[in-house]
Amino acid sequence: MNATVTMANAQQERAEAAARPAAKKSRLRHMPGGVGLGKDASRDAQRLAAAILEVLAGARTPSQAAEALGVSLPRYFQLETRAMHAVVASCEPRPRLEGA
Repeated sequence: MNATVTMANAQQERAEAAARPAAKKSRLRHMPGGVGLGKDASRDAQRLAAAILEVLAGARTPSQAAEALGVSLPRYFQLETRAMHAVVASCEPRPRLEGA
């Protein structure tokens, strides 16, 4: 009898869950770096950053990125290395400012 009651309860819970409206997704989305990230950067800098991130994400090969940017493959690697140095440097802890 317990198994029958448990099965009936489980079916009733599933039916109630299906009848409830789906939870609304929040309209607020986290924007890495904030909404204004890159707003003051040149169009070329934005294109370069996007291409490097696509390569790092595996969406493009370095050759494809170099071709899209109109640069040679060695030049692409120079630019990627410079960008990665900037990323690592920006991850260094900064001293706290007094009175802040």
